[in-house]
Amino acid sequence: MRLMSVRQCTKNVGVVALLLVTTLLVTTTAQAGDRWDWSEGSADGAGGATREFYNAAASLRWRHANGDWRDRNGDAQGKLPYAETAVASGKAELAVALDVTALVKAWLAGSVSNRGMLLQVGNGNGGTIRFASRENPQATLQPRLQLQFSDGQQTLAASADTHLDPSTYKAKGKTATLTISTGGHPALLQFDLAALQGRQNRLQKAELQLTAVERSGGTSKVQVFAVDIPVPMTLAPRLGLASQFVGDADIKRHPDVIYATGFDDSDFTDQWPEFRGHYWLTARGEQFAALRSNALQVRLEKGDNYGATGSLMFKPLIGAEPEQMYVRYYLRLGANWRPRSQGGKLPGFAGTYGKGGWGGRPNDGRNGWSARGAFLQQIGEGNPLAGRTPIGSYVYETGKSADFGAVWAWSEGEGAYLENNRWYCVEQFIKLNTPGQDNGELQAWLDGREVFHRSNLRLRLVPELKIEKFWFDIYHGGTMTSPTDQDLYFDNLVVARSYIGPMAESAARLSGHAGAAR
Repeated sequence: MRLMSVRQCTKNVGVVALLLVTTLLVTTTAQAGDRWDWSEGSADGAGGATREFYNAAASLRWRHANGDWRDRNGDAQGKLPYAETAVASGKAELAVALDVTALVKAWLAGSVSNRGMLLQVGNGNGGTIRFASRENPQATLQPRLQLQFSDGQQTLAASADTHLDPSTYKAKGKTATLTISTGGHPALLQFDLAALQGRQNRLQKAELQLTAVERSGGTSKVQVFAVDIPVPMTLAPRLGLASQFVGDADIKRHPDVIYATGFDDSDFTDQWPEFRGHYWLTARGEQFAALRSNALQVRLEKGDNYGATGSLMFKPLIGAEPEQMYVRYYLRLGANWRPRSQGGKLPGFAGTYGKGGWGGRPNDGRNGWSARGAFLQQIGEGNPLAGRTPIGSYVYETGKSADFGAVWAWSEGEGAYLENNRWYCVEQFIKLNTPGQDNGELQAWLDGREVFHRSNLRLRLVPELKIEKFWFDIYHGGTMTSPTDQDLYFDNLVVARSYIGPMAESAARLSGHAGAAR
């Protein structure tokens, strides 16, 4: 790792440019139908549904292990299926048909969102059935939806299918069979009905046609339910102390603010011991403009791990080490940002004291802890969130990690899935636990909306461990170095004793997206 000189570019962009840039902080968000889904496109790939996640690449969890559904009455995890049929054991291939007219009509009418079908074996019934999947080499055995309209017939092939296997964390969407059995082992199928809109009044019958290629364990009652994705509501952004200061101007005057910088001058490092890495100050570039005069540009260079690192130590700053604190900064991923081989670290809080809680030194409750931010691998093609980068926390909890910390994606609410070339307001809150108790807190907001909250953390066993520093740590890996040059931009960093929130002018834009069901 090498120390780079700070390079300043054009300054004094001015308030007019600030207001123009902040109107670009929010672009249109993805609609429910193309974001909150369980399939990974035509690939049915490794980032699709598993027993734990309905979108594994984005760490979006089911409410219940092994899938969520609604029954014909609309009840979550209900017992009244849309269709069911008995299937006996046997060795020969068997055609299985289920009348799913009621479900398809509900999809076409819009009274039920088309998230697909969930097939399961009814409680107390039978054994295991393996149906041919859409990946089965024999096309005649693959699932299909036979539709009878008043003016003709139409057959649809499944657009995605998989099964949720409680014995593995891996997605099973590429297998040639769909396995269902008792004990939380359902299958999911989805059919694209977009071309059928407006024809619901002509639909007379919809039949799901499957081929059972293996049956064992006695007669099984196959049941069909509607997949239920836990889609959140879009809430208004939470405003904080920053709403009192246009563009964060003079925000340092607020009594709760202990540090603030817009990265406008090179002297921002004066209070950061050994701030080093591949960084400089820049005002604008291709597809980029700072929020004010300059922004901090950090580069993960090809073949290197470090982008930049520096520690804002609390004791020299305020005379003591606190037990709770907020930090907010604006983050923009550059046009060349593509973390496809491994994730890495982002800024966060820590109390490592040079002893433990980072770098493969487990937190034993007495040596140290950390709760840095994290970025995950960019989501691949075919996923509803393709091209976005999930961010979250990388935490060394007491006694919870073998050698390294745990990564928790910020996937609550609307989640934190960042596009390239867009400013985001990122805020974190940490509250240390009472020594020996599991009552520590970690909370995060993206653009003023909560995306993560844990209130059962154990970060220490002794009161001597406190919040030693805000750790500005940009790092690729893990162990793998960056495969290409990748740039991140930071602006308007504030550390405070109370919630900070988005800047006033960006919050007004964010509020324009509030209130719509997702």
